[in-house]
Amino acid sequence: MDKTLTCNARNYQALAKTGELVKFGFEKEFTKTESNAKDHSVMENRDDHKEKADNVGKQALSGNKNNDKLLASSIQGKLRKESPLLDQTCIYRVPHKLVRHNEEAFVPSLVSIGQFHHGEKKLQAMEEMKLWYLHGLIERKPNQNSSLETFVATIRSMEQFCRDCYDEKFDNLSSDRFVEMMVVDGCFIIELFRRPRLRYSDHDPIFKTPWMLSTIRDDLLLLENQLPWKVAACLFDLIKEENEDLQQFAAGFATWFSENVFGISVSVPVRDISSERHFLDIARGYALGQPSREDRFYFYHPIPSVTELLEIGVDFERTLNFTKPDLLDITFENGLMRIPPLCIGENGERFVRNLIAYELCVPHHANYYATSYAKLFSCLIKSTKDAEFLMAKGIIETQLSKEDIACFFTRVCKDIEIEGGLLYFAGLTFSVSMYCERRWLRSWLTMIKRDYLYNPSSIWSVSSGVVVILILTITQTIYTVLSYYK
Repeated sequence: MDKTLTCNARNYQALAKTGELVKFGFEKEFTKTESNAKDHSVMENRDDHKEKADNVGKQALSGNKNNDKLLASSIQGKLRKESPLLDQTCIYRVPHKLVRHNEEAFVPSLVSIGQFHHGEKKLQAMEEMKLWYLHGLIERKPNQNSSLETFVATIRSMEQFCRDCYDEKFDNLSSDRFVEMMVVDGCFIIELFRRPRLRYSDHDPIFKTPWMLSTIRDDLLLLENQLPWKVAACLFDLIKEENEDLQQFAAGFATWFSENVFGISVSVPVRDISSERHFLDIARGYALGQPSREDRFYFYHPIPSVTELLEIGVDFERTLNFTKPDLLDITFENGLMRIPPLCIGENGERFVRNLIAYELCVPHHANYYATSYAKLFSCLIKSTKDAEFLMAKGIIETQLSKEDIACFFTRVCKDIEIEGGLLYFAGLTFSVSMYCERRWLRSWLTMIKRDYLYNPSSIWSVSSGVVVILILTITQTIYTVLSYYK
């Protein structure tokens, strides 16, 4: 019995082990099958997601193509066949590169002219004064064409031309507001200039307050504060009286502003103004004059200062030409530089800065006359000693101090570069540079002759030095050859 029990126990254990093995194998097989099913399901899900993603991508691509067509069509409609700066564009925003050194030099202080500063709060007080001036002009009725309706109709007929004179397009400014601005501003300038002659200035607050008149005249010469000359010319023709001429009006305006810029009152001769663009352009022509020669090259040679030129024998002379004043008529011949006198008033820097800004902004401007003039003087005047000499010679006339004059042109020429160096005085500066090189070479040869050739002790010193140098050179050569063979 014990044997039987033992045998059964063993069989039971074997069966139990077998059952466990069978059970374990089944579970393993089941787990494997389940895992395969899950993997297959994951793959199917991935395929579904991929198919959905492909469909979404195709739809997005199709949508992007439609959007691209719409955007391309929109851009196509904005393209310009002509340059945004047309031939008549002549009134510009001053570039930040120039403004950052002296912002006040380009911003009106009292009165706005044109659209750049129109409506600014600090300039609103003068808007009432403009309307008062226009009322006085119409009431006086200089001729039969002097009616407000005629003014408006004339300016509206040239509205698009006037808008194109500005490099920024104010599309939000309606036609009526733009025409009104042109009429009011144009009549104000003309009336402001004519009032003293017509003796209407006795009770005028502008003329009774000297600082106001000076400030307004200064504001009228700012690049951003200009009115197209065509507007002023047309309005002048409508309100002119007998014996009044447009060219005389322009010459009178130039004389009038010269008191502010140069600090002197001079009679400006009448000249052709048919090609002028605005009042700053007119002032530029009268201030600089007409160049008498073609003196433009591609390479500008910076020249030494006045003090340095004096040391090598260059002399300076003030020239006088009462029949044709011309600041550009600077000549250099046989070591003598002749320069017309320059008068610089307290407001001269603003004027010069705006002239330079105007020349740099005009894309087709080939004559950088004001820029060339300032560049030349920035080379000549590097110290108070240079400024003092030119002031003593009468070449510079000013009430400013020599310290102010010493840094005047350096300040206005800061960050000013002309591509290609196309400046008016390039020929003159080239002649000065060649003269300086010849003088320096001659001075050097003279020094050699004086210090060495005509001095026995110096000759012996030079000879001894040359012999020593030759001996050392030969010795070094020998050592080099020996080391090479070794």
